[in-house]
Amino acid sequence: MKNHHHNHPVHPHKPAHEDIALCAFTLWIDYGRPENRHEAIWLEAEKQLIEKKLQEARAPTVVYMPSRLGINKGTVGETNIPMVRQP
Repeated sequence: MKNHHHNHPVHPHKPAHEDIALCAFTLWIDYGRPENRHEAIWLEAEKQLIEKKLQEARAPTVVYMPSRLGINKGTVGETNIPMVRQP
């Protein structure tokens, strides 16, 4: 994937500019609106969002699959069995 503004590849987990801006603004407010820290806060916001995306990419997906089970005395019932899929 190429960045339309620059001629180099974009990190696959790089968040959208708008997402970074919102996160950075929230951090700036949380830190008491400090002056002269805009770049550091922007980079921190970007790092937090990338880490979040990486964690989400690594998290297993739980899918519930219907299954027929024979339960005591020959009864058959429908139940949902959790199945875990690794990404």
